[in-house]
Amino acid sequence: MAKTQTCHVCQECGRVSARAMGRCPGCGAWDSLIMVAAIDHSVTTRTMLAAAVTFDVTIRRRGK
Repeated sequence: MAKTQTCHVCQECGRVSARAMGRCPGCGAWDSLIMVAAIDHSVTTRTMLAAAVTFDVTIRRRGK
C-alpha cells in the first residue's frame, strides 16, 4: 500500500502547495492554507475517471 501524501490548499484562491506556509504565495492571504490528502493517480483511478467521461458530438455534413 502506498504512503499517503498530503498537500496544502489555500481557502481563498485554491492554490496548491507541497508544504505549509504562513502566507499564500498566490493571493497573499495569511493563515489560509489547509492540509488535505493528495489524490492517488493510480491506473485504477484513471480508468474509473475515463469511464465517467461522456462526449456530446454533433456531426455536420458539408454543403447543408
